[in-house]
Amino acid sequence: MAIRDEVAEGAGEAGALPLSGRPAKDNRAALRAAAPVERRGSPLAPPTIRDAQAEQEAPLPSTSPEALETNRQIKIRARACALSLAAAALLIAASARADERPVYWRAAFGGEFNEDSHAVLDLGVSTGGLTLQLQTDTLDARWSPSWGWGKGWVGARGEAAFAGILFAPWERGALVKEEGLLASYAGLDAGMLVYLPEGFYAGASADGRLYDFGPLPETTAPIPAARGVFSPTGTLGWWRRDAQAEVRLGADLQSSGSAPRIAGRLRIAPEWTLGPLIEIQAGAARGQDFLTLTRLGGLNPYVVPMAGAAWAEFRVQSFATARLGPRVVGESGHLAVVTDLAAFDGQSAFGIAALGRYTWGARFVEASAGFAPALRRQSGLPALSVWLLGGVDWSAW
Repeated sequence: MAIRDEVAEGAGEAGALPLSGRPAKDNRAALRAAAPVERRGSPLAPPTIRDAQAEQEAPLPSTSPEALETNRQIKIRARACALSLAAAALLIAASARADERPVYWRAAFGGEFNEDSHAVLDLGVSTGGLTLQLQTDTLDARWSPSWGWGKGWVGARGEAAFAGILFAPWERGALVKEEGLLASYAGLDAGMLVYLPEGFYAGASADGRLYDFGPLPETTAPIPAARGVFSPTGTLGWWRRDAQAEVRLGADLQSSGSAPRIAGRLRIAPEWTLGPLIEIQAGAARGQDFLTLTRLGGLNPYVVPMAGAAWAEFRVQSFATARLGPRVVGESGHLAVVTDLAAFDGQSAFGIAALGRYTWGARFVEASAGFAPALRRQSGLPALSVWLLGGVDWSAW
């Protein structure tokens, strides 16, 4: 069983809807007055969104006919995702009933709440190796056959507006909505894992995506041109019920060049009444841009976690993180108190969090809260975050 791969990809793939209706703070003057971040001449220092866009076309005013049309198209795509999932789910259910195959479903809703809050929605249906999921603004369809010696998958995936959390960029401790982007993509992926003795497994995968970008109402930054990204990846891992380890080696290929990357993860979580929770992640890359940088920050499962930081507050090339603390496990759930430690691209941070999950039958509730006391922030922006998610996990229809 492979460790969940959203984190290694660093793309925030579930998508997220902005919850805050407050106007964006005018952060420009404060950012200009702040001391510049030293890049140290390191080839691993990541480019900012502004760096990546510097040579692109002129800014597109958000009130222009082109911007208004972009926003209209985003709404159309979002509705199309929901309607497509509903229609496909009904077809799958009808087909499965006709063939007397079991049908499974899940539904969950929640979000991460802080200075830059986002909601998430997860609806899914599965039967006979075919799975359809609507994850906020992302529609995912895949076929995943399995055998005694391994498993494979072929998938199609599209995101309507909020790919990569590009609509909510942070710089130097503040949300900079002027540089936010709408980002959509359509793509295909395929892969295979082979089970090896003693719990080991190995595999390979590849995905290709075509991205398109548009402005938000506050956007003043240049809009990047559409582009494609092809990402082959090799995987080697080890799995036990209470411990997992995985290493992923690959590259992100674009017309501008290739960006090699490597990432690894170790998780130890014995199901003792009182035991340790240990999660270590690390990665390094070269030549990545605003699309492919790893997303770090937040308490949700789609990023490299950092308690107290906003969702994907940091976009990094090289990083190492550790989550350490005691965990209490009961029949219906668990509770842990952890310290998050992170070093990334010449910076460091730490946070403290409480993580909990309670289940009854297929239903569940997750609740986490974190604080980063030393995280660099503009005045008046607390480094607090809360993650809430509840629903029904995969269960028979």
